[in-house]
Amino acid sequence: MPAYMIASVRFANADKAQEYGGQVAATIAAYGGRYLARGGQAEVSEGDWQLAYVTIVEFPSLDQAKSWYDSEDYRGLRSLRLEHAQSNVAFMDGIAAP
Repeated sequence: MPAYMIASVRFANADKAQEYGGQVAATIAAYGGRYLARGGQAEVSEGDWQLAYVTIVEFPSLDQAKSWYDSEDYRGLRSLRLEHAQSNVAFMDGIAAP
């Protein structure tokens, strides 16, 4: 069953955002992930979400998504993001279409 990573990230430093963005796609692809949405205008219709740069990535499974997130490949980039950005990240199982 596919799984999804949904993130909203606001970098305080544009150079660090470029550094992160230039490297993260390769780590995602290495774990079978693919971008469904990356950036673009995000608009809140309900609630108090503070959306910034929104990303949605599909992985083959929740286990694969978590393996990417905890991987040695991503660990340094995750530290870079956590140090230089405000982030909200969530993982969820997808529902297979009939």
